[in-house]
Amino acid sequence: MRESSSSQSPPSVEVGDIAPNFTTRTVDGKPFSLSDCGGKKVMLCFHRFAACPFCNLAIHQLIGRYKKLAWASRLEVISVFQSPGRNVEKHILGETSASDYPFTLLSDTEHELYDMYNVQSASVLGSLCYDIMWATVSRREMRDVREFRKKISDEDYDEMKQEGCTRLLPANFLIDEDGRVVDCFRARNIKDHIPLERVELFLLGKSKLQRADDRSVEECNKTPRFFRILPFKQD
Repeated sequence: MRESSSSQSPPSVEVGDIAPNFTTRTVDGKPFSLSDCGGKKVMLCFHRFAACPFCNLAIHQLIGRYKKLAWASRLEVISVFQSPGRNVEKHILGETSASDYPFTLLSDTEHELYDMYNVQSASVLGSLCYDIMWATVSRREMRDVREFRKKISDEDYDEMKQEGCTRLLPANFLIDEDGRVVDCFRARNIKDHIPLERVELFLLGKSKLQRADDRSVEECNKTPRFFRILPFKQD
């Protein structure tokens, strides 16, 4: 893998680029390379922590859509966490074995993949304005997040905060059969994840090569300016 560098940020992976290849192991110890997915459509997801309620909600929603739609069989989903593998198994897999789980799960405690894909973090001011972010959460999201939070002990929740950068923002890369990034979504706050409608367009071959900052005026107005994004740097 490419070595992380704290002195200089790596080039950002953008729409139109060939997705950087990497080789690692899944949380259950099996070797995995992105190049193994050649000829398939890939959704590469960078999450915060395995115990993060917002990440759990996003994964739960994606699995719900994944199981219902015919296009799911044509999509390889790779989920990356900065949590140790044991915590990914505990909070994401639960009682499900990795072989029965629909997505490939990776633990990146050294942040090599986050660095390779230049995953970003919120500014310090954005982190201090955490309460403002909650104002953008819908009632349904709030209810679902609270349900996920109830499943996590206070001890596990406190441990989560020690697993990596607490200001890390989610990111999603949609990669076509030729290994090229055709859509890139970089979150503006910790609850933000790629709209599933964009994933559907990608699978139907209708992606419009959207850049990470392509958002509607309505979406931009909902995002407080406090949540300025910065290159990822481990705390």
